[in-house]
Amino acid sequence: MSDYTPYYTQLNNYFDHIYVMTIRRATERHEKLKYVLRGLNFQFLFGADNKEFNVDDLVRQGIYNPVKARQVHRYHKLFNNGMLGCTITHKMVYEDVVKNAYKKVLIFEDDILPVEEGLKQFPQIIQELPPDWEMVYFDYNKNTEQTAGNFFKQQFYHIQKALGRLNLTSKTISNLYAKPYSEHLKIAGHHDFGSAYALTLGAAQKLVDLQTPIAYWSDHLLAYACSNKILKAYLTLPKLFIQESQTNKAAVGSYAEE
Repeated sequence: MSDYTPYYTQLNNYFDHIYVMTIRRATERHEKLKYVLRGLNFQFLFGADNKEFNVDDLVRQGIYNPVKARQVHRYHKLFNNGMLGCTITHKMVYEDVVKNAYKKVLIFEDDILPVEEGLKQFPQIIQELPPDWEMVYFDYNKNTEQTAGNFFKQQFYHIQKALGRLNLTSKTISNLYAKPYSEHLKIAGHHDFGSAYALTLGAAQKLVDLQTPIAYWSDHLLAYACSNKILKAYLTLPKLFIQESQTNKAAVGSYAEE
């Protein structure tokens, strides 16, 4: 594996704090990440393990609202305990950002790998970011290209919504696809993955507010906030990180196809 230390040094210098979300029992992943991310000044944030919490307790404590979760899901589904644990952990990060008043943070799930081609572009990427950016996807999936066919798909979605058959906002449908911005950035639309992304302090506070109590799966919260223009968000060209699963099988899990 290449030595990514020079690239990681750039990340260390730009971000106030770097999180890797995981659970305590994932010790093999921890050791692997210490090798993969050597040179990066990151902190493990040990989150919610689905083997250690009770959903009914979370509901009684006002942490999780399954009624709202069903309402906001496109097909009115509840997410499973694994997804709930992941979502709680993402919110723990946002709360920690707010608590410590970090201005710019980088957030990883514990299955990421660096992409050298993308990391090489990081200095240019931050030059192209506007001063008021709030979120940047470094890894993402789905809805990255606007085509003529996609335009007709959006019109069909608008019709479905008008008939009460689609639980997406009109704004989300209009902003479903990423839009051109600069050489190394696109304006984010409605995308999958929360595996590698950057946030500002203001964005973290907005996400805490949206997710109190928890109702959106972590990926869907980001997609909702970006496509409804609650966050001023971008995605990088190319990606700077990918999920390990993308190296040996096709990425799956589109919100639009659940």
